[in-house]
Amino acid sequence: MPMSEHLSDRAYSLARPVAKRMIPPRWREPIRRRLRLPDPEVIELPPTPPDPQIQARAGISRRYGLDPDTLDGALLHDVEIEAIIGAVEARPGGSFLVFGCGNDSRLWERVNRAGRTVFLEHHPEWAARVSETIAAKVVPVSYWTRRTQWADLLDQPERLGMSLPSTIRDHSWDVVFVDGPTGFDDDTPGRMQSIFEASRLVSAGGMVFVHDCERPVEAAYSTVYLGSARQSVSVWGHALLNGYSF
Repeated sequence: MPMSEHLSDRAYSLARPVAKRMIPPRWREPIRRRLRLPDPEVIELPPTPPDPQIQARAGISRRYGLDPDTLDGALLHDVEIEAIIGAVEARPGGSFLVFGCGNDSRLWERVNRAGRTVFLEHHPEWAARVSETIAAKVVPVSYWTRRTQWADLLDQPERLGMSLPSTIRDHSWDVVFVDGPTGFDDDTPGRMQSIFEASRLVSAGGMVFVHDCERPVEAAYSTVYLGSARQSVSVWGHALLNGYSF
């Protein structure tokens, strides 16, 4: 590199941090021209590369005739979504029960558009919000547990039953997805009851999926009530999704 260019580059690197503080505005442009320096205000930064996860989920949304941003904010990655889609589509016209409403609810309704889809939701605001965007039924439910009780309740199935309407209880569900209630800290209900009920509601030949199985509660209750021998799917995405074949 010629010495003049080296000095210009060095001068620019030394001058730029203090230019606005020490050099009067009327002098800055002449100095920049004299040193043949680029205008820092017009330097273009390289574009931010697209998020592959956003692109993948947008592709899934478009496949089912939904807006590309439908799954924005969903706490599932494309590999987890595809595993559940595969199970639902393998049972055309079947029934699909989902514990928990979310940003993915519109997709699940569309995936199972030829069958029956029902959501069970304990949070009134989420239930109302999702009900406005889908035609599928959202059934309000309640959980009496707190996550801190999970170890004590693990071997007490008689205490884990839920009060469910006959339209839910008297039907055998082809696919059950446990993604609720919340279970991220000790002030939440935890998924003890929903996993237990999933084991009772799934049909012979059906599948149960449980999200967040890297967490102790989901892992323990899935092992006890769904059975490790039935596990046929294990996918890491946003979290660990396990699937159990009945």
